[in-house]
Amino acid sequence: MDMKIIKGGSSTVAKSCYRAGDALVFELQLRQAKKIVGYAYEMPLPDYIVADEPGQPEFERRSTLQLLAVQDGKTVVLGPAHSDMERIQTVGDGAFAHWKEPLPEGPFGTSKLHFSTPGNVDLLLGWKLRKAISQLRAVVFPLSPRMGFVEFVHKPNKKAKDYDPTKRRRRKEIHRELFFQTFPTLGVEPHLADRPQDTLPGVAYLWRASHHDEFNFDLQPEEVFEKRMPYAFAEFFGSFEQTGAVLYPPPACYKYYENKVALTELFQGAHVQMPMTWVFRNLADAMARKAEVQLPVVIKDPYGYSSIGLLQAETTSELTEALKEFFSKAKPGVEALVQKKVQALREARVTYVDGRPFHGYWRIRQSLKSASAASTRGGYQDFNFPLAELAPFIASFANKTGVPVGGVDLIWQEKNPDLHKEPFTLEVSPTSDINPPSPPDWKEGYAEFKHTKGFRNAYIGIRRKWAEAMALAVVDRWA
Repeated sequence: MDMKIIKGGSSTVAKSCYRAGDALVFELQLRQAKKIVGYAYEMPLPDYIVADEPGQPEFERRSTLQLLAVQDGKTVVLGPAHSDMERIQTVGDGAFAHWKEPLPEGPFGTSKLHFSTPGNVDLLLGWKLRKAISQLRAVVFPLSPRMGFVEFVHKPNKKAKDYDPTKRRRRKEIHRELFFQTFPTLGVEPHLADRPQDTLPGVAYLWRASHHDEFNFDLQPEEVFEKRMPYAFAEFFGSFEQTGAVLYPPPACYKYYENKVALTELFQGAHVQMPMTWVFRNLADAMARKAEVQLPVVIKDPYGYSSIGLLQAETTSELTEALKEFFSKAKPGVEALVQKKVQALREARVTYVDGRPFHGYWRIRQSLKSASAASTRGGYQDFNFPLAELAPFIASFANKTGVPVGGVDLIWQEKNPDLHKEPFTLEVSPTSDINPPSPPDWKEGYAEFKHTKGFRNAYIGIRRKWAEAMALAVVDRWA
C-alpha cells in the first residue's frame, strides 16, 4: 500500500516533462492558468522545482525557470524573470515570476507561476486576433551538484525480543523510494554506494537512518549498547566520507542521537539555554554532589526515550531515594541525568532542514501536574503552529550546535509563550519521525487518527515533502 501511494506521486499541472540536454522541459496545461489582476495570470507549478522564496534573502532569486510561449506558431521567450507582481500586473508583456511559499511557512507550501503574455494578449480571446497562445513551456536548468545515495542494507537486530524487522525495513524503503523519486526532479542520476569504499570524492550523498537497531556491532567488555550505539552510528556512516565524499546530514551529528549526556555537553558548550542539568556517573558520584542540585528535579535515563523510566524528586530525601532507585535498576556504566523541573503547558516539536523550520506542532498538557521538562503524556497535539516566528531561533540554534537537520523539543515557562524569547531546549535528534497534521475538524486523540483511512496518505505526503526539502538543501549548499 505504501509503495502504491508513493508511486502515485503528487498532482502536477504539467502535461509532460522531458529532458533536453541539461534542461528539464515542462509542457504546461493552459487551462490551469487563471487571470487574477491586470495583465497577471497565475498557474500552479510542481512544488519540487527550485523556486524563488520571497522574503528569504538567500533564496529570493534562485529559480532558473525560463518561460516560452508558442504564439501564432512561433516560439516567444517571455521575460524578464523574477519580476515583481506590480510589473506583471501593470506592464505585463511577458514579465513573470516563479516563486514558492517559504519553507518556514510549513511543509505544504505551494509553487506558483505569475506571468503575463507577449503583447498582453488575452489567453482566452487571442485567437480572434490571430495571436493565440497555443502552448506554454517552462524550461528549468538544474543547478544540482553531483549527488548520490547511501544504500545501506538493513541488518535486523535479532536479539531484540519485540523486534519487527519487516516494519524497520519498510520504513527505510519508504524514505529510499521518496529520495529516488526526488532525484529526477532535480535532473540528477544519483550515484549509489552501499560500502564506504564505493563513494566518490566530491559527491554529496543523501542518506537516512531510521532507528538505532539498523545494524549490529560488537561490544567491548564492559561496554553498554545504548551508550555505544550513537558513536557507532556516527563512525560507521562517517567512514563513507573517507574517500572525499560528503554525506548529508553530517554523520558526526548522530553521536547526539538518544544521547542526552553528549547533548548536555553540546548545549552547555554552545550556550544553548536549557534546564539546569547535572550528570552523575554512579551512585557514589551522585551522593557526593547531590547538594549541587536545585530542586524540584526529574531523573532521566540519558539513553532512553519517551519519558520511560522517569523519576521525580521535590525534596532532598526524595532525591536521595530516587537516585538509589535509578542506579539499582540502571545498567553498569549508565549515568543519571538530573534536570531541574521546568513546568510548561506547551512543548514545541520543530523539525528543521538546513537550519530552516520545516514542520512543527504543540504538545499541550492538560494540567501543570503533568507538566515537566521531560513528560509529554496526558495531553494532545496542536498543529496550528507559528513556524515562521521561530525561524530566527532555529537558524541560530542549528548554527551554534552544528546540527543542521533534526527535530528539536522546546518549552517556554509562560502559559502563552512569547516566541521571540529564547526557549529552553530539551533535546535535538538528528533523525526523528514526522507526525502529519490531523484534519482541522479532528476531535479525538492523535493515536486514533493513526488508525483512520487517510492517515497513511498523510504519512507518506509529509515524508515526500521532507525528502524534497533535503534534496534542495544539498542543492543550496553545494550547487
